[in-house]
Amino acid sequence: MPYTDPIVLGLLLVSLIGSLVFQWRRGLRGGRLAVVAIAMFYGLAAIIALGMHILDVLYGYSHRNTSFATGKPFAWDWHTYSLLLFGVLMVWFGGQCLRLALRLGRGDTSARSEFLRFSSVMLLIVVPLIPIQALFGVVAAGLSVIALLVVGLGGRA
Repeated sequence: MPYTDPIVLGLLLVSLIGSLVFQWRRGLRGGRLAVVAIAMFYGLAAIIALGMHILDVLYGYSHRNTSFATGKPFAWDWHTYSLLLFGVLMVWFGGQCLRLALRLGRGDTSARSEFLRFSSVMLLIVVPLIPIQALFGVVAAGLSVIALLVVGLGGRA
């Protein structure tokens, strides 16, 4: 799909700024603002990147583009199905992290442990991808580690 990377990068920048502005307008300041904004950005990043991944796979399938991994045109097979399933799973996890980040912003202390659990599972899912798709695997694992550290260390009451 054309222009995928610039679209994703632009949406990520908007989501980072939007997370900060949204929580600032809700009255958060200082360290709590940073923790919640990073948690929101983490969830939004997963939704944006993997949402675009799903659209990219569907575009490749509908246009019979050549897969960079297999070198063959996209077809309805296990590879395409697993790429779509992975994308849907990660968008769902991103949605859960976003929901929990919003709860953190409202002062719900139970959301912190749930957020840490979801982001840990996401980390466990993306680390094995590093040898398969190094760029996405490293970026996703790095974002997961950052989210875990920020919310784990900075999100304490």
